[in-house]
Amino acid sequence: MYEFPDDQLTIVALTNTEGQNAYAISRALSRAILGLSELPAPPAPRPAPSLADKPISVAEINSLTGTFVLAPGKLAANLHDSYAQFRRTYRVFDENGRLMIQVLGQGAERLLKQEDGSFAMRSAARAHVSFVMKDGRVARLMIEPIGGLNLAGDRVGDGDPQTFHQQIK
Repeated sequence: MYEFPDDQLTIVALTNTEGQNAYAISRALSRAILGLSELPAPPAPRPAPSLADKPISVAEINSLTGTFVLAPGKLAANLHDSYAQFRRTYRVFDENGRLMIQVLGQGAERLLKQEDGSFAMRSAARAHVSFVMKDGRVARLMIEPIGGLNLAGDRVGDGDPQTFHQQIK
């Protein structure tokens, strides 16, 4: 889902066929509707890095849970200024002793603790997920890079489903 409030535009792409890329479809639709030129072809993908799966304590899991609204930082040169409006809601939560992350409207997946203390997701092995702590509790979530955007945002509430699904402005 992409939202461009200043342009009064919301793009939602849903697929029920494995192998379809809703992200690419919604990005292409956004660019076409906003009258933007095609993006250059991406470089050949590098092999995915091998991911660690270090143990994480219950106390650490509890300190990292929350709901976050993320927005892009500095936009890459190949992205139009309209992408500065992009917002995405994430939930970090405990599921049976596992630290999980979920994007609003998508399924959850486990966060894997890396050697350097950051986290990663198998679905985006190159994305670096990190947390900013304040007074022993997570205050900010950062994901760098994901889909060409570095995303960051403050904790806006608990990681419970009710907070996650409410309309957060």
